[in-house]
Amino acid sequence: MRRARRRHRHRRALVRAEPGYTVLLCHGPQPVQQRQRQERGADPPAPATGHIGKPGAGPFSLTGQPNAMGGREVGGMATLLPGHREPGDAAHRAEVAALWHIPALPSNPGLSAIEMFEAAAAGRIKVLWIAGTDPAQSLPEQALVRTALEKVDCVIVQEAFNSSETLAYADIVLPAAAWPEKDGTVTNSERRISRVRAALPPPGAAREDWRIVAAVAQRLAATLMPERVALFEFADAAAVFAEHAATTAGRDLDYSALSYELLEQRGPQQWPFDGKIGRTRLYEDGMFPTASGKAQFVDIAWRTVSDKVSAHFPLRLTTGRLRDHWHTMSRTALVPALTRHAEEPQLAMHPRDLQRQRLGSGDLVKVRNKRGAIYLPVVADDTLRPGVAFIAMHWGGAALGGQGINALTTRVIDPQSRQPELKHAAVAVEPARLPWRATMLLRGDVPSMRPQLDTLRAMFPYAVAVPVMLGGTEALRLRLAASAAPDAAVLQQLASVLEPAGSLSAVLDDPARGILRRVWLRAKQPLGFVLAGDVRADEALSSWLDGGAAPDSLPALLAGQARGTVRSRVVCACEGVREDAICAGIARGWT
Repeated sequence: MRRARRRHRHRRALVRAEPGYTVLLCHGPQPVQQRQRQERGADPPAPATGHIGKPGAGPFSLTGQPNAMGGREVGGMATLLPGHREPGDAAHRAEVAALWHIPALPSNPGLSAIEMFEAAAAGRIKVLWIAGTDPAQSLPEQALVRTALEKVDCVIVQEAFNSSETLAYADIVLPAAAWPEKDGTVTNSERRISRVRAALPPPGAAREDWRIVAAVAQRLAATLMPERVALFEFADAAAVFAEHAATTAGRDLDYSALSYELLEQRGPQQWPFDGKIGRTRLYEDGMFPTASGKAQFVDIAWRTVSDKVSAHFPLRLTTGRLRDHWHTMSRTALVPALTRHAEEPQLAMHPRDLQRQRLGSGDLVKVRNKRGAIYLPVVADDTLRPGVAFIAMHWGGAALGGQGINALTTRVIDPQSRQPELKHAAVAVEPARLPWRATMLLRGDVPSMRPQLDTLRAMFPYAVAVPVMLGGTEALRLRLAASAAPDAAVLQQLASVLEPAGSLSAVLDDPARGILRRVWLRAKQPLGFVLAGDVRADEALSSWLDGGAAPDSLPALLAGQARGTVRSRVVCACEGVREDAICAGIARGWT
């Protein structure tokens, strides 16, 4: 009995509380007194133990995005309709069609993201309109994603940042406003709707998303159905919200009585909202928004991962976030200070795995599987389990070269959530065998410098270009590797592509051996350097650019006849505190 109770205590189940809103319950044995009260009819029925809806018990939505709750409310997914309605329900489709003043909605739900790109690659989709996301970096199995983007007749990208990798495939670009440049609402995880107000006007031709969509809809309607142009003539964001709020009437999330005016007067409100006050807790009466009034349990059977490790691919690769970055780094990479915590892409492995493969920290390796391959340095990490490797999810082709980290991940999706298995891929790791190396470090505006390197980077299997912070100013780091030295023309391009205007150069080249060594100076202060074929001075020059000591003899350093100081590791990224400063403080008696 004790074992049975222990197993029961740790069972998990998914509860579908309403369309698009799933709750994970971890439930234990039901207290005897509570069960007796329920049997007497004193307590309402509730799922499992009856704890749901009580203080300290949920439900809370399991989402990875700040406003994912709001996205479900408006039907912002291909598998949902507004107001928590289901595309497979004929009555729900009829309700939405009436609200939208159209004859009918398709009876089949739309395709999820992975299914959409599979269909595009197969030629079944002719136009892709991509707004506020970067599938050419973020989706798994990039070979298929990029094939799809190249195959469709028209790719429209609605984007606020020109660092998005998907822009390279765009036939039409619609410049969009960023979050501080637009009005709207957000709904957080406790169902609380808040007003968002613009702090800045959109720059240039950028427009708010709803204005872009409405303008396109009006032009299409004018050509196809002129009588419906007026349906898309919204005066402002408040009018858009009012139309959406009307779709919630009579639904579990009903806030049809809510308006911008009320939000301005009373502040954020929870749904459902009856016109006076929002409901703090859901399901206190044990009733759920289903036909039976009961919660629907979905029994999820355990399945093994789709990508099996084997003798050919013996390591389990997992991906995850870095502390200071968000998704594809299209925004966070514009702030070089955020790169201090992790300046460059790396593969982390357990020390035992490194030893088994005769690899050392800093070695350049090739990570490959049946879907693709990437090159990057490896580091030891004893917080990982043996047999497991880790790469941050943020490193796409813009930083890492090629197709980025998602060249390796699989597009196999979970049948319930339609989410891909991004967190597990079977891979092999081997020495890169790319002996020729080059590195560049240069102060300047990274967003303007990095595109100038695209042609050059495409020539190399390992080509990292990342923003870094040097002594309070931003800089660009370039690293290249190849199996042999490139020809003289490529070396000359490397030397001149970003050469600072008006700078003096300390030069020590040997083109016959594929060696390039140059330091750019202004008023005897370093602006940057490029080393190719002989990168021994990299650490010392990087330390100098970051405020460290100048080398005693620059020619001797470049020739490999002297050693400079080594750049100390940043421990506190927020304040730029380095390891050597901490050690020096400890030596002076700091505690």
